[in-house]
Amino acid sequence: MKMISKTHEVKIGKPGDQKTIKRGEPFDGPQSFIDRGIAEAVRGNAKPKDETPGININQATAEELAEGVTGIGKETAQDVVAAREADGPFKSIQDAGKRVGGVTVAMLKKSNATV
Repeated sequence: MKMISKTHEVKIGKPGDQKTIKRGEPFDGPQSFIDRGIAEAVRGNAKPKDETPGININQATAEELAEGVTGIGKETAQDVVAAREADGPFKSIQDAGKRVGGVTVAMLKKSNATV
């Protein structure tokens, strides 16, 4: 028998056949139901994503890009600046990902990069 902690209710089962279990109540079911239910309940309490704007890839120097964007080294940062100078500013982080090899949308999003 598993115990659910005391601060949330967890719904398990398929829609129309759900059971609500209050945290702290015993539950005689598969651990995966509990884990999934707790994960869904806890999402509301997750630490908010850092919404602080990151580096602006249309204004940053190569040095600032290398320091401010996770996964971009000095060479790739120079490629970003060269692409920006050759073809104009990036329209979006997706545009930067397409125009510059070694740069992915994921790494720019992870660093909260902006255009």
